[in-house]
Amino acid sequence: MDHLYTAINNNASLRTISLGDCVMYNHASLSDILRKLKSKNLEKLYLYRNGLSNFGPTDMHDFLAANPALKVLSIHSNPINDEDVSYIADALKQNISLRLLSITDVIPELDGLYSTIFNDSSMNAVHASNHYCYIRTSGSSDSYGMFNWYKCPILNMRKKIFYLLSKRHRSWDNAYRFDSEGIGIKHLPNILALLKPYSEHGHHLPEAYSLANRSGEDIEVEPLSIAYEIMRSWRMPELYNLTDKMDASD
Repeated sequence: MDHLYTAINNNASLRTISLGDCVMYNHASLSDILRKLKSKNLEKLYLYRNGLSNFGPTDMHDFLAANPALKVLSIHSNPINDEDVSYIADALKQNISLRLLSITDVIPELDGLYSTIFNDSSMNAVHASNHYCYIRTSGSSDSYGMFNWYKCPILNMRKKIFYLLSKRHRSWDNAYRFDSEGIGIKHLPNILALLKPYSEHGHHLPEAYSLANRSGEDIEVEPLSIAYEIMRSWRMPELYNLTDKMDASD
């Protein structure tokens, strides 16, 4: 295996490696592969169905850093455990180059991976989520990846923010949350601008977005309704006072 690693690392033209179904567990661990593969040009790596498992806390993070061109990583149908998935989640929090991760979905801790790509606990948490990596699951559900369905990370982030606004709108507490999160009135134009495309082109939320709503309640609302709530309840006295001062100066 060491000869294989050396050949890959020293090959400047190699872009794709497919080692699926190679019974690699007889020759290497997933940790070995992650630690020894260091290619600046490798873009796609397929390691599915190899009986690989168990890697260290920083192995995935270091692997992604050592292979900056990597866009696709397939490790589905390997017996990785909950702890391995938590390490992957930690690595994705700091990575914006990987665009597709294929992984099995029979592991309970996939919820931790899900929260890395869409943490809806606050507006700031949504902003800090990974908006680049589409996660494809190999089992019964392929819905996790839909959070990063678009190739454009900005579109993915906007979709998540719209989801969060819709969810909060059900209890009419967007304004309260804005204040508690330190989001100032100066952000109002940006928030209203975010709602505009959904008003014009439809606002259907992919079914996967309901994963964050554990009650199963339908949270889809009209964008105009969200805009009305925000305009009606968010610091309107400050806006009125500002308008009065501007009129007085005229």
